[in-house]
Amino acid sequence: MQLLNNKLRKFKALKRNFKNDNDKKPSKTDTEMDLVYEEGISIITPSHNGEKYISKLLNSIKNQTLSYDLFEHIIVINGEPNKTTDIIEKFRENNPSINLKIIYSDIANASNARNIAIANASKKYSTLIDDDDYISPNYLEELYRNAADNRIVIAKIVDVDENYIYQGSLKHNESGILKDYYNQIDSRYYGFNACKLLPSYQLKQVEFDVNLKSGEDVVFFANLLTNYDFEVFVIPDKSDVIYYRVLRSNSVSRKPLSYKFNVEERLDVIKELNELLVNTNDPYKKLALENRIKAQTSFIIKYLINNSGDYSRVLKFIESLNLFYFPYEDLNRRLSDRLIISFSFSPYKDVSTYLMAKRINIAQLAVDVIHNNMEDIRKTDATIPMFTNIFIGNNKQINSTPTFGNWMHIKKFCEKGIENINLIAQGKEYKEIYSCNMYPASNFLAFQYKKLHNDVKWIVEFPDLSIYEVIGDVINSKINDQSFQDELNLLLENKGFPKDFSGNLFFLNEYITYVFADEIIFSSENQKNYMLNRFPHKEFIGMIKEKSKVLNLPILQSKWYETVICDYYLDPKYVNLAYFESFYEKINLNDVYSAIMELNQSYKDKLRIHVFVNNPEVFKQSIENKPVQKYLKVNSNLNFLEFLNLTTKFDCLIVTDQKTKQTKPSNPFLPSKLCDYLGSGTDIWGIYEEGSALSLQDMKYKSDIYDYPSIQKSLVEIIEHHLK
Repeated sequence: MQLLNNKLRKFKALKRNFKNDNDKKPSKTDTEMDLVYEEGISIITPSHNGEKYISKLLNSIKNQTLSYDLFEHIIVINGEPNKTTDIIEKFRENNPSINLKIIYSDIANASNARNIAIANASKKYSTLIDDDDYISPNYLEELYRNAADNRIVIAKIVDVDENYIYQGSLKHNESGILKDYYNQIDSRYYGFNACKLLPSYQLKQVEFDVNLKSGEDVVFFANLLTNYDFEVFVIPDKSDVIYYRVLRSNSVSRKPLSYKFNVEERLDVIKELNELLVNTNDPYKKLALENRIKAQTSFIIKYLINNSGDYSRVLKFIESLNLFYFPYEDLNRRLSDRLIISFSFSPYKDVSTYLMAKRINIAQLAVDVIHNNMEDIRKTDATIPMFTNIFIGNNKQINSTPTFGNWMHIKKFCEKGIENINLIAQGKEYKEIYSCNMYPASNFLAFQYKKLHNDVKWIVEFPDLSIYEVIGDVINSKINDQSFQDELNLLLENKGFPKDFSGNLFFLNEYITYVFADEIIFSSENQKNYMLNRFPHKEFIGMIKEKSKVLNLPILQSKWYETVICDYYLDPKYVNLAYFESFYEKINLNDVYSAIMELNQSYKDKLRIHVFVNNPEVFKQSIENKPVQKYLKVNSNLNFLEFLNLTTKFDCLIVTDQKTKQTKPSNPFLPSKLCDYLGSGTDIWGIYEEGSALSLQDMKYKSDIYDYPSIQKSLVEIIEHHLK
């Protein structure tokens, strides 16, 4: 044995000094193999308190058809000595022709025991057999007959219970040498120790992780298959070469659900698999590792199905590990009982996209999403998935024509939407649907689903007005669909509401939600009062108010302001202010421009206003040849998380109200950028209409939009407070 160990050390030293062009681990040559290993098989068995089962294993070894000269059995008894030792010693005494090696370890750890046994293996090939399992008489002979260098030989596995009664088996659809061994047989074969013969040389280069409480075999074989290129040979099932796996009451497949086993220990394994994933470029090996991660994730899913209250806790734990890969989609697809309907959603840049993305992030619930293909009218934003995908199961895109008020396009979206909801739901009924009003198609699809599933809770959010434009005129768009109107009027009549004969799409967008939705969300009291006061059926206002509430626009956690670093340069010698244009908000900076021009020159020279707009060229034309142009820097709007990061770097952020004094009794609009400003920690200058939702916000600087001296005063205060 000492001579063998010396040879091993010498060869490992040679191996450490060897590197090929691809930096892959070298294969062992026949000559090197002959120098170190004897022909035959080393059987590796750890044993801890195995007295109840190990006799079955030992007798199956005794009954092998392979010559005793061609195999050795290494048993490492780990932990406190017990009756197992006596059973093994007696077996060895009664069967002296079997090469049975017994090694003792004080450490009660199966991984450590396997590592010890593998280190002492002297045969060219090795197979791992647990002390509570056993093998068919032809097992070793057939494995050895099909063995070859750099080859894994796989036999059939049969599960039995503790009374050795058949419970099932993993059958092979393929046999012989596999061309695509990741896909031609059940991938689970590469995640456990059983039923395989492996070259001892490669086996010795990888160790079982002694720190893992479970799943150490998954990581071990993932490590082995990632670092070496094997050929895989499957013995045909008809050969009846069988590894019998005993399913004990405390086996992995029968363990009771627990946070420790199903979540903590599975994530320990997933973390190790991620490290392997990062360090391989082979697409097939990457896919295999991802499949192993998905298999581990299935245990987490089982736990959360029965412990849904731990969902946020589990996701926070996963996030804390900073994993390169985790199948959130698989996790959420099984858990999502909430459907988001948002005509525009990730990855498209749009106010409604950002609103619903933030709602999803803040709710911390698993959801499915239905949205439309907006590529013809919207750019994309690669940062949105970064703060939404961890909660999304299915994000289904409907390929219909983008529209705001064309009924035929909306109808087609609804038809395709119902079809796709049925596909992603896979028979389940959602407990809740949530639609965003900014595009009427969202509400009409939600209404169609509500008709089919009356028990679902339908929540509608009105972040903007529906019937009325900024100037206060009714938006006219006709449905012109008699069958839809007839069906709707019947439903309205059955609920005791007046029929509609206008066919006005935007009116019906509100009407169907007021009647059929279970909860209605407004962004401010001003908006709620304005919309309900303009609603024509006054007798139902009280009922609508009962299911309505005001919900502040969502503000993301501070960590999202630091996730994507924006490298936009801000010269520290200036006081830097920023104005970010939204999609539907008009720029109201003319009075600010005038105030700038009335500053004394020393203040002007210290001021820069950075304007971020959807169309920089158009904006530049609007200020061309104006004196204020010198003090403005015009830019394109940014991706969302870049924008959040940049809001933290300015001295002050400007937000302005829409001017509605001439058209509305009170200002119903709340600028959508405000909530993002509030999360930045940066000073805010609000230029507001008296009594507006903006005027009620807590901002460091405030100016009345119609009071020019107050705008001048605030501008001077900002400069003086932030002079370097």
